[in-house]
Amino acid sequence: MPYKSHSGGVPRGYAQDIAHNAPPWAAAVRGRRLELGLTQAAVADLAGVSRKTVVALEAGRATVTLGNALAVLGVLGLGLGMERSHPGEIQPRA
Repeated sequence: MPYKSHSGGVPRGYAQDIAHNAPPWAAAVRGRRLELGLTQAAVADLAGVSRKTVVALEAGRATVTLGNALAVLGVLGLGLGMERSHPGEIQPRA
């Protein structure tokens, strides 16, 4: 059964603002969801998370737990990669 988009309560231009201001990884998550033709609600349902979690992830917010992010990425067929930013150096958090 296909999911239908619902657009109630979202301010005009909000989706475009998120797409333009999100970090590249967040924009990639949103782009993959759209490529698959899924709504945020559908992804949330399939991943077992709230729609707010999908919205936060697509906006690049750091409040999404790693488990929830991995669940959403899994639904979208995406993975998480890691690399050293400074080989051998530990960078203290400011």
